[in-house]
Amino acid sequence: MSQVACIGCNLMIDVARADVTGRGYRCNACSMKASMAADGGRNDVTDHLTVDERKQRAASAGTEMVVGGLVAATGLLVFLTVSGLFGMIAACAGLGMTSHGYLTRREMTGERTS
Repeated sequence: MSQVACIGCNLMIDVARADVTGRGYRCNACSMKASMAADGGRNDVTDHLTVDERKQRAASAGTEMVVGGLVAATGLLVFLTVSGLFGMIAACAGLGMTSHGYLTRREMTGERTS
């Protein structure tokens, strides 16, 4: 296949994998950098959601945090009393739910920007 040089980093890339710009060809990494620079580095992951949808997702993320905490506590109890393996699995799953809910809530309320 034919190869061209990236205008950003001079890396030789296949034409089929290059992005065509007004100034020449660009590799995927340089195209991503240009895209991020155009956005100003701002996180736009929730731009497609309405304010009500964000509020609803933040509320369900709060519920996920509470349930995750309960699952983690139950897992700890099972670990100490019944079975170490199942207790550890439940505790780790609960901590994962809590963490996911926390990060989702922060994203939906605008606290997390990167």
